[in-house]
Amino acid sequence: MNFFQAIFIGFIQGITEWLPISSSGQVMLFLINLFKIPSLYAYEYSLILHLGTFFALVLKFRKELIKIISNFLSFKWKETEKFLFFSTILTGIIGMPIYVIFKTITISLNPELINGIIGLALIFTGIVLYKGKKALSVRENISFSDSIIAGICQGISIIPGISRSGITIGSLLTKGINQKKAVKMSFLMAIPAIVGIFFIEIPGYSSHIPLFLMLLALLSSFIFSFLTIEIMLKIAQKLNFSKFCFFFGIIAIMVSTISFLLG
Repeated sequence: MNFFQAIFIGFIQGITEWLPISSSGQVMLFLINLFKIPSLYAYEYSLILHLGTFFALVLKFRKELIKIISNFLSFKWKETEKFLFFSTILTGIIGMPIYVIFKTITISLNPELINGIIGLALIFTGIVLYKGKKALSVRENISFSDSIIAGICQGISIIPGISRSGITIGSLLTKGINQKKAVKMSFLMAIPAIVGIFFIEIPGYSSHIPLFLMLLALLSSFIFSFLTIEIMLKIAQKLNFSKFCFFFGIIAIMVSTISFLLG
């Protein structure tokens, strides 16, 4: 990876994080197919790049986060604090085993098969988004079961191609939560999840991509994440991204199948 590629991959992470199309899946597809990065490293870097998104989220929700942290420390847990606590626990319980399994098998999988897995995951995301859009979303209050389901969905999204925002927002919409509340909760619950990824991935960071280029990609991710968060969230609320997921999922599967047959 060179200087310009690092900036470009940060750009891809920065703008796709706010859209329900799996930023990690899109980043992996670029790293594997365009930059010829081995699948395992591509998976690791797609996760680490979320750190740029993390700082954009913290800056965006800084006032609300200060209030949430204050409520946590003083044990004045309200709806948001309870939701974040239980959803984060479920994210860890579900996501950690999937992370370990996927990272283990990625070593032995060729890029073509990884493309196919991401394609299937994108189609799954499209189905969730489609069902979420069809649901009658009228509730403002978040229940215990909502936090459990959202946490499970976020844990599953450790698989590249399954959009974290798409599957969590879609699950909350399906449960009847209105879209504005579902979007807000989805992005708030991403913050502790990204912190967890950071502490898991950074100690084992490899030197396949020089640290300088990785930091440059992170900076690019943060800048584009912060600059585009408002407009991308508005776009995400208006457009039907289930079709996008279906289209690119099918393309990824076709590329995977053709590469396998020709290989």
